[in-house]
Amino acid sequence: MFPSIINCCTIDWFQAWPQDALEMVANKFLEEVELEGDLRVQCVTMCQHFHQSVRLLSEKFFSILRRHNYVTPTSYLELILTFKNMLALKRNELILMRQRYLTGLEKLEFAASQVSVMQQELQDLQPQLVKTSKETAELLVKIEKDTVEAEAKKEVVSADEAVANIAAAKAQAIKDECEGDLAEALPALEAAIAAQHSHTE
Repeated sequence: MFPSIINCCTIDWFQAWPQDALEMVANKFLEEVELEGDLRVQCVTMCQHFHQSVRLLSEKFFSILRRHNYVTPTSYLELILTFKNMLALKRNELILMRQRYLTGLEKLEFAASQVSVMQQELQDLQPQLVKTSKETAELLVKIEKDTVEAEAKKEVVSADEAVANIAAAKAQAIKDECEGDLAEALPALEAAIAAQHSHTE
């Protein structure tokens, strides 16, 4: 009937909860949360303190600026629910960090055991490595010696090859000379044979 009355009026019907009511509500909402006895009491006291502090500051805000900031029971319930959600979130983060930490420790322990095993294997292989190094050094000395001997033999063979080439060249010259003489003598020989045959007949 009178909409202006509804639109332009503020009905201040909110009443502050007493301390025991705040305590009971906080205990009721936090009973599902895993907390130690003393810690639970401190959390309830903290929620009460936050709610009462905001209510007193809202009254001071109103007295200075003449503006209302309503602190209702719903605000208290939202405070408790926000605390529960933040607590669960932080606990999950801590559990995840703890799991990562434990996994890291396991990997470090495994790496340390592997390093220990490899150090033992290296220590066991040390005599064999020394022996192999000694054999390699001896083999290098022998190869160097054999290389020197091979170079000396190569020089001797080269000298012999040069002498042989000279002798081969001389033999080839003699052969060529003999073949030339033979080529000249063959016609005379053939003529003589032919003449003999003609006399015989």
